Amino acid sequence: MQLADAVNACFEFGGALFLCLNVRRLRRDRTLRGVSVWPAAFWSLWGYWNVYYYSAVGHPLSWAGGVCVVAVNTAWAAMAFRILGRERAVVARLHALYDAVDRLDRQMLLYSSTRGSDQLLESARRRKDAYESEAKKLESTYPCARDAAVVRSSGGCLPAG
Repeated sequence: MQLADAVNACFEFGGALFLCLNVRRLRRDRTLRGVSVWPAAFWSLWGYWNVYYYSAVGHPLSWAGGVCVVAVNTAWAAMAFRILGRERAVVARLHALYDAVDRLDRQMLLYSSTRGSDQLLESARRRKDAYESEAKKLESTYPCARDAAVVRSSGGCLPAG
């Protein structure tokens, strides 16, 4: 066993423990703010290289620590990409709901000025209420959609302010 291997392994294992804090936090919050997933993806890729490299230079302790780091980094990146995909789907659904509500508002305005269209007006009102209810549910469930004005104007989940 080499001293350099032992010291490097301590850093690798320590890094894996600290990275576990990121995974725990992401799992709890289920949202990404102020973080890009691309650096984590890059460091995960570098971690895979380190696992190969440590075995090639005969550093078994560093190799074991590197496996831990790459496993945790890969888990975090996978969780982050999954959360981003879900947030994009929620935002797309909210945009579709808001567009439908806007169309129904225009239809209701037209129906209200047309004689004999009470049933059409009531049907449009019920659909509008259902769409607004679904939008409110999404906004209350997903942190990325809590501020509908920001979601509507930005085209994505961004923090308000």
